[in-house]
Amino acid sequence: MQIRKGSHCLEDFLSESVRIEVVLLLSALFIGMMYGFIYDTIRIIRRVIVHRKVLWIAIEDIVFWIVVALHSYVTFYYGTNGIMRGYIVVGIVCGAGLYRVSVGTLYLKYVTRIVKFVVKPLKKAKAVFKIHLCKR
Repeated sequence: MQIRKGSHCLEDFLSESVRIEVVLLLSALFIGMMYGFIYDTIRIIRRVIVHRKVLWIAIEDIVFWIVVALHSYVTFYYGTNGIMRGYIVVGIVCGAGLYRVSVGTLYLKYVTRIVKFVVKPLKKAKAVFKIHLCKR
């Protein structure tokens, strides 16, 4: 193998199959980060719209995990020709964890504050509007 001067391409160092595996691992990391983001968005909705029954939270979680499982399976089924690889599952979990420790806590904290700040006046306006309707 000749190394060309100034060449930094993975083609020179990795075979085609290894490059595909690296791309799949990076895709799994990204997808895990997206799953973390989506779940945090669901958590923000739960903080703004209070769920009075635990049953609704359980249903939301079950639906989320079914969608995640189906999406992951279908996405990587086509990427690996039907072979489920362990490093893909590890990549998804690590991606979700990476999201959580990097921007997840900040996203959850500050977006919740912003949404509550926007929703609070709307709730007050709704209450005032109800009072005016009742006086008629």
